[in-house]
Amino acid sequence: MMIRCTLILLLFIGSYLFLQHKSQGFRYSHVLSSEGKSEGIVAGSCEKLLDQRFTYLKKGSTSYVFVGEDKKTILKLFNHTMSLQNVFASATRAYLQIKDETGLLYLHLGETQNLNKRVTIYDPLGIPYQLDLDKVDFLLQKRATSICRAIKESMEQDEVENAKRIIAQLLETMELCYSKGLVDTDDAVKRNYGVASGKVIALDVGAFRPVDQVENSTYQTALLQLWLEKHYPELASCLQMRKELQKQDPSKNLSQY
Repeated sequence: MMIRCTLILLLFIGSYLFLQHKSQGFRYSHVLSSEGKSEGIVAGSCEKLLDQRFTYLKKGSTSYVFVGEDKKTILKLFNHTMSLQNVFASATRAYLQIKDETGLLYLHLGETQNLNKRVTIYDPLGIPYQLDLDKVDFLLQKRATSICRAIKESMEQDEVENAKRIIAQLLETMELCYSKGLVDTDDAVKRNYGVASGKVIALDVGAFRPVDQVENSTYQTALLQLWLEKHYPELASCLQMRKELQKQDPSKNLSQY
């Protein structure tokens, strides 16, 4: 009897851990807004973009990421199991100041009552949910190919000049954000930037701070530099050269070099 109970318990624990792994920790309760109705921030227009279903894509550092049926629209549901105050402040700055540089389409923070919109999402296990958008914190963003993948695809197709243009556009995007008063304090460039419709954008909008609040602010490209040195040394020197050119003249169009 004791052995049987132990086996049942182990089976239950194993099943729970398996489902936890497969679901990547997603819970509907994790995405419900806790900011209160008076704190609602709504920016942009999203009616047409939300007339589609969204399927789970991955778990981000502060959100769960879903992709729309059009394969072009990303829905990020913020994860309330962690502190989001600074993330929300950064996302708001990004939408107001660098909307084009981040590919942001819509921002909804805090519980509201005027959207009156439900959207179907599919979690990592394929289970559908009817999501009441008035009750969740979310953003809509253009879908992009990660910066490293875009560079890799260009190099595999012997499009070296295109890979160099991507690097140049990355620095130009960072410079544009800086010129508009914001700097990205996260050094994970490989994960946080991508290419959408031929343009490099910042994908993670949770770590932007005003330039005057960041001491010795510089463009965080060290990890990308190391990745390029390992895989594409000729592009590593290209990145370094373009950074030097940009230091000398921030207004210079780096795509020409």
